[in-house]
Amino acid sequence: MSGDYSREIERLAAAAASSRDAAQLAMPNAAAFDRFVILDEATSTQDEARVRCGGRAGMMVMALSQTAGRGRLGREWKHAAAKGVAATFVVNVGQCDAASASLRAGVAALDAANVNVPVSMSSETLGIRWPNDVVLRSATRRKLAGVLVERHGELLLIGIGINVLQERGDWPVQLQGSAISLAMLLAERDEGHAAAGLSIFAVAEHLVASLTRALAMAMPMVLDSWQRANVLRGATQTFEYNNARFTGVVEEIQPGSEIALRLVDGTRVLLPAMSTSMVHD
Repeated sequence: MSGDYSREIERLAAAAASSRDAAQLAMPNAAAFDRFVILDEATSTQDEARVRCGGRAGMMVMALSQTAGRGRLGREWKHAAAKGVAATFVVNVGQCDAASASLRAGVAALDAANVNVPVSMSSETLGIRWPNDVVLRSATRRKLAGVLVERHGELLLIGIGINVLQERGDWPVQLQGSAISLAMLLAERDEGHAAAGLSIFAVAEHLVASLTRALAMAMPMVLDSWQRANVLRGATQTFEYNNARFTGVVEEIQPGSEIALRLVDGTRVLLPAMSTSMVHD
C-alpha cells in the first residue's frame, strides 16, 4: 500500500530527464530512468525492484520504510520510517558491469549528499571508504550512505541508502557510534538552519540525477572522482583475503586491481581488490 506520491514522482522524473539529456550527449547509450515507484513500506527495495521492473531496465523503486533492508555482505540496513532514502535503480548489464556500478554508485551517493552540505562547510567533510561507503572524513568514519549491487540475469539492481533525517536514537545502540545522518552532521557543525530544510525526496532527486551522470561517465573520470574521495589512503586498516587478515597502512587502492598495504614489519602486500574485504571495527 502506498500513498499518493504523484508530485514527488514527477519531480524525480524531471530530475532524471534533465540529467539524462546531458549524459547522453557524452554517452548515447547512457542508462535512463523513466519509471518510478514510491512505496510506504517494503521488505527491501532490491526485492521490489526485481519483481516490479518486469525484466526491463530504467526503473527506480524507493521505499519510505524497509522491514528487511540489506547491505553488502548480507549486513542489515537499518532504515527508520521516512527518515532516509532507500532506493534501487535497475540497469542493463550491457550499460555497466557490476564492479563499475559499485564505484559509480558510491560516487553518486557522495555527490547527492554533498549537495546538502553548505559551502560554509569544507568540501572535505565527506568521503568514500572502500569500496563505496560514504563516511565522515574523521577518525570515526561514521557512515552516512551505502551501496549494494546485485545481478539478476542481464539486469543490475543498484541499491543506495542515504541517512537523511535520523537522530542518534533511531539506530540500535551498537550502531550509534558508527552511523550518522545529514541532519546530525549539520547539527554538529552548527548548521541547524540547513538541517531544517532537509527532505528525503529532495535528496532522492539529487541521487537520481547524480547516478544518471555517474553511469554516463568515462571510467577514468569515475576512478579520478573515487580516488579524490578515498578516505583510507594513509590510514591503518585491516583487510581480509583468502581467510587471512592483513593490518597495515594503506598506501594505495586501485579499485579494479589491487590494494597496496604496508605491514608493521615493513612488508608491502598487494591484495586483489575484487576479492578482498575490509574488516570493520
